[in-house]
Amino acid sequence: MSFGIDLNQLKEFLEPKNPKKLSEFGGVTKVCEALKSNLETGLSFNNADTNHTVVQTSTIVQDLEDKSLDEFKKVHPDDKNASFKERIDFYGTNTLPEPKSKSFLVFVWESLGDKTLIVLVIAAIVEIAIGIYKIIKTKETAGLFDGFAIVVAVLVVVIVTAGNDYRKQSQFRKLNDFSKGLASTKVIRNGQTTQIKNTELLIGDVAIIDTGDVIAADGIFIKGTDLKVDESSLTGESNAMLKDETKDPFLLSGTKVISGVGKMLIVGTGVNSVNGRILMTLNVETEETPLQKKLDGKEFPTDMYLKCCSIFISAVTLIVVAIPEGLPLAVTIALAHATLRMLKDNNLVRHLSACETMGNATTICSDKTGTLTMNQMTVVKGRIFNSEFDNQKRDVFQSSLLSTIPEDDKKQLLTLFGNCINVNSSADETENGEGKINFIGSKTDIALLNLTKLLGFSYKDDRKNANILEILPFSSEKKKMTTTVQYGAGDVCGTLKIPAKEQSEVLIFSKGASEIILSNCNKFVDEQGTLQDLTNAHKEKFVALIENYAKQALRTIAIGFKPLVNYDAKEEKGGEGQIVPEVSYSDPIGEEVPKAEVAKRDLSGEGLILLGIVGIEDPVRDAVPLAVKQCQNAGVVVRMVTGDNKVTARSIAQQCGILTEGGLVMEGPEFRNLSREEMDVVVLRLQVLARSSPLDKQILVNALKSK
Repeated sequence: MSFGIDLNQLKEFLEPKNPKKLSEFGGVTKVCEALKSNLETGLSFNNADTNHTVVQTSTIVQDLEDKSLDEFKKVHPDDKNASFKERIDFYGTNTLPEPKSKSFLVFVWESLGDKTLIVLVIAAIVEIAIGIYKIIKTKETAGLFDGFAIVVAVLVVVIVTAGNDYRKQSQFRKLNDFSKGLASTKVIRNGQTTQIKNTELLIGDVAIIDTGDVIAADGIFIKGTDLKVDESSLTGESNAMLKDETKDPFLLSGTKVISGVGKMLIVGTGVNSVNGRILMTLNVETEETPLQKKLDGKEFPTDMYLKCCSIFISAVTLIVVAIPEGLPLAVTIALAHATLRMLKDNNLVRHLSACETMGNATTICSDKTGTLTMNQMTVVKGRIFNSEFDNQKRDVFQSSLLSTIPEDDKKQLLTLFGNCINVNSSADETENGEGKINFIGSKTDIALLNLTKLLGFSYKDDRKNANILEILPFSSEKKKMTTTVQYGAGDVCGTLKIPAKEQSEVLIFSKGASEIILSNCNKFVDEQGTLQDLTNAHKEKFVALIENYAKQALRTIAIGFKPLVNYDAKEEKGGEGQIVPEVSYSDPIGEEVPKAEVAKRDLSGEGLILLGIVGIEDPVRDAVPLAVKQCQNAGVVVRMVTGDNKVTARSIAQQCGILTEGGLVMEGPEFRNLSREEMDVVVLRLQVLARSSPLDKQILVNALKSK
């Protein structure tokens, strides 16, 4: 198989970024053709060529109706089932050369470089020389013992140190191999979605990226929504870079997706990626500075030479007399034993200096989800259509929960609820090595999809039947996800009897932090299945419900929707890579509003209809309370920094033992807005920071470091 583009041509697109050259080549479409790939179905392979587990493609990205990219749907069957071997031979893999391992003898030589051992060796040589002289002159053999004792002690120190370092090198190599297998990326192969290790990515793969992902290889943007990337680690640019098809379509390895979702064509892997080339430059040996080169080889004056001799003689005398030859041995063996004991506690120390560094630690700032908790989320309580259910009632949810709603209306309401979750989520199913089907993606989304699965709704069918127009993915700043979807008239919400002027085929689904979604709602669906105004009295009841769930250490998620009225199906590209209708809407009260303003207002989530609030349980890890207690006994303060609401964070912190008497619980925005003087006063008492953004976490860490 011959490819139509080589590595040098691909590098010219990225270093520096050159959209003009990409356009002259024919854009991402022509690059994909040259790489013998397909922008819709990805790489193709024979079943014998791979054992990757795959699932049917049903991700949100692939449902985006981007009219300007219709040409991408053309199939390029050239060598469709060709083996990946030729591709790997031509382009390489997404791995970097392993640094050369040191032999045991190298570690022995490095151990002998210790200045104390060098002085002891010199002293031993002198002792042995004197002993030999005494044997020759007086036939005394006792003089040799001290010298040989020092030599034996030095040899034991060197062998123990070298053996310890050699063993740690082997362990860290295994650990690095294991950690590489943990990082994975979603790709499309043979028209199906699969999750593979980052090291298995190939040039020509079509990858799916989402908020929070660290991009594993260089790529070219295909399509997506509001895709912003932090490239500060490579370019120094502090602002997040918005990606589109023309101005900046390049995605660089090692950068992080700040917001949005999208697809990219992999064009640079391993040493042929931007980040890979940077990492390779770090492996060169450090050269001497110009000053070191000038000083090297210069002879000292006689008086300086005499002073050095005097210092050396004094040092040898001091070491031989004051330091027992067994001291270095004792220290080395003690440290080696300590590292073995720490290894039993799953604490692998590579450099002994790290023990000293951690010995000076006074504070641990820990996230909640997946660190203090098990990250195994399940919906255990909820109020849907103003009717409550708990863990015991979930199995009879449809029959008992909505008993007050007519059967036909119940089915349509549950369909609306199921669509609001299934379409407005990014998790997906995959098959593991044992043939079991598991979800991959956001743990919160997985918990919600398991709920709709319990209700009998297939997320694949719902996504397939939905015409997705736009997505605003979840981010730690917005704390919600919003999706705009087009249906047939009355398909999912006809039973709600929405006023005619407010009806629409286009719906906005939104889910996220309960207090944020609730603040954006002005109506709700009651236990009779009818639409009601959300008065202050009703809102207070929902707030009390949220607080009640939060006190039980449940993460609360609210689900809402609203019709987008007077929608025209004709579309054009809007600002920031989003799809914006070409005509104006009128909002639900009949006011004519410019299209951009309405899109901004509607997608912000205002005027939602509340469907329900659910409580998600994420159990605390069994070992966490004891570990926190041990840290506190050692004088280390443990602080929890989380994105959950204040009440939930307080409850989890109490379960873990983090929140103690006199400790403070604050929210991120509140802490961020403190003056420097106020922050200095509260930071040492602050034990829980809730609803915190990445910026809030950075501010907290900097404030603690300054104390």
